[in-house]
Amino acid sequence: MPKITFISTYPPIMCGVGTYLKDITAWLKPEDYQVLTFKKSKALKYIGEEELPNTKYIIPYNAPLKAINEINKVSKDSVVWIQHEFGIWYKQDEFIEFLRKIKAKKIITFHTIHFQSDETPYGLEEKEYKFLEQILPLVDAVTIFSDGAYYAIKGAFPNYQKKIVEIRHGCKIYPGITRKIAKYSLIGFLLSSQLPKNLKKQLENLSKIIYNKNVKLIGNFGFLTPEKGSETSYLVREELEKSLHKKKVISLYIGCVRDTKDKLQVGYAKLLKKFHDGKKNFFINLYVPEVIFPALLKAFDAYIFWPKKATQSGRLANLQGAGACVVGKNLEGVGETLKISGCPVINSYAGLLHSLKQILFRPNYQNWVENQAKNYAKKFKWKTQAKKHLVLTDSLLKYRKKLPLLDQGYANYLYETKFKEIKAPKTKEES
Repeated sequence: MPKITFISTYPPIMCGVGTYLKDITAWLKPEDYQVLTFKKSKALKYIGEEELPNTKYIIPYNAPLKAINEINKVSKDSVVWIQHEFGIWYKQDEFIEFLRKIKAKKIITFHTIHFQSDETPYGLEEKEYKFLEQILPLVDAVTIFSDGAYYAIKGAFPNYQKKIVEIRHGCKIYPGITRKIAKYSLIGFLLSSQLPKNLKKQLENLSKIIYNKNVKLIGNFGFLTPEKGSETSYLVREELEKSLHKKKVISLYIGCVRDTKDKLQVGYAKLLKKFHDGKKNFFINLYVPEVIFPALLKAFDAYIFWPKKATQSGRLANLQGAGACVVGKNLEGVGETLKISGCPVINSYAGLLHSLKQILFRPNYQNWVENQAKNYAKKFKWKTQAKKHLVLTDSLLKYRKKLPLLDQGYANYLYETKFKEIKAPKTKEES
């Protein structure tokens, strides 16, 4: 029997949580884990047909309780580790009953816990507080991705603080390629994709100038939701170009709606499309497969994270693993991760413009930011984070009184000690 029985979305299901779990299991031995995931359903989107090894597709998506007997049978003597995101387990009462009926020791990873919300005194959203209040007595451990989430749950539920463990989101280390080669690969991928003829023509025109060192590319990619604030790269583009003298700035966002029945997501895609002019502002409605990640994660001169609402971010972890240059808002897990990796963390729109100008006009500063990202990614690479899953699992299987101290407190420690020593290269004016 494997040590860990994961319950989650999982490829070929199209879901960031499923991809996250796949990155963990890639570094575990086959005998150490199994994955129990959802049966084929019209409610889910898929990126292919191939089912993965060590995986049983046995859980009815809309009725997980129907699989409880089989789950208990195949998870005997292992730790059941559930990936939780409110969009996956949207029937919360049923999920709690599902959890209660699992006989094995249980761990839950929470992917969307806030710590800067105004809805409760602890920084948690109200629905998160109420949910955790019911969940914590039923599980042996919960894991989260940030110091902020760790201290928020600890503050709200001090009686359960021994069950809270931080394992930061893992980073995939990508092969180093130059930005010019990355741009070539990205443009080639887009031109070979199924896009409208007029859009391909516009991309062909873009390809004639994009490799020029005076042409700067900003933006981002990923699933479309209003909370991400993806329109920001379009809003700052013109002002940036005016202040950067002879440099031309191109804004690009590549992504698609995850749920075509969600009116907010569909409406947001229409909003982004209005910014597209095919000259300096580009919006490409396209699902981004992993095969293009090595190029996509390095092609931009600056990736902008300016969310209206955020927790941690798998996109950010991938970008840091590629040594990308990221500028982001000082908000929730995104802000915490950027801060402790030494990358620009911004509190205002004016500050965002200033940081982007510094990055686009000063190659030495841009290189410094990219190196900071690489150093962070090396510390929290998937291989390391996967091992921490085994450490926590072994602790529960061996009935140890205390759960291991893994990443909790790291961000606070680094900020108080080493972060103050991290200094960006000075400008000529500062020198």
